[in-house]
Amino acid sequence: MPTTNPTQFSGWGNNFRSLAHLFSAGSADDLQNFVNSIHSSRGALPIGLHRSYGDSALNSGGTLIDLSALHSIQIDPATGIAVVGAGVTISALERAALKHSLFPSKFFDQDL
Repeated sequence: MPTTNPTQFSGWGNNFRSLAHLFSAGSADDLQNFVNSIHSSRGALPIGLHRSYGDSALNSGGTLIDLSALHSIQIDPATGIAVVGAGVTISALERAALKHSLFPSKFFDQDL
């Protein structure tokens, strides 16, 4: 699966930098196929919209998997539960939720 040449990446705060390859997943199938093909000792780290302040989205010498194209939003109006892709912003979630007279007010893990 194609990745970029090593490129310099940083967190949103621009404090830390590292060189890494980048793979852009366009779909869940792309992601699964890429994950199954990883043979690097540094592995791969999934990233969303590059908005972490620290170094949590950096993988020096490894690969970053860009999931920002995965921006689907599925909302169950009966339960108010939303399942979103890594590329979804809070703003996009709010717009989608308001169509169901909902508003994202609680952020927690729940066994579904």
